[in-house]
Amino acid sequence: MASALELSDSVRDPACQLVRSTQNEDLLRGKSIESIGAASTDGPCRCNQHPLLFEDVIDAARVESTRVTNAYRTLDREVEL
Repeated sequence: MASALELSDSVRDPACQLVRSTQNEDLLRGKSIESIGAASTDGPCRCNQHPLLFEDVIDAARVESTRVTNAYRTLDREVEL
């Protein structure tokens, strides 16, 4: 996903770490890896003030926006974005 969005390593590395944390904490249950990947990419973009729209992330992930929003809420609550 980071490659499709042409993101820098400053966004890519934290996004990968978020996906790993999600797997380690067993938060993938009931969610698609695409939605978790999109949410994990959107989080570091927001934190680093990277000019990327949520819609761009959703288009790259090819999942419904509600799934990405739910995955983002899970990450925010459980991993404390």
